[in-house]
Amino acid sequence: PFLVGLPLTRMFTRFFPTCLPPSLLDGLLILTCLPTTVNMCILLTSTAGGNVASALCNAVISNIAGIFVTPALLLKFFGTEVQLPFF
Repeated sequence: PFLVGLPLTRMFTRFFPTCLPPSLLDGLLILTCLPTTVNMCILLTSTAGGNVASALCNAVISNIAGIFVTPALLLKFFGTEVQLPFF
């Protein structure tokens, strides 16, 4: 989230304030806080000819850490609750 989510949402907020609604920017920030999926890590690594076993270990560790890191990041960015309009 610190390399992609925050810079991207701040860029849109600063330079294109009416381009995207705030709820969509909040959703983008939430999306960048989530860990990657195991199948995408394996698929992209095997397609590139990389070490699949290492990618699997990395994906498993990332997803286990994501259980604890994701709620902490969301609490840091949004506080105790998030106001998103549902249609």
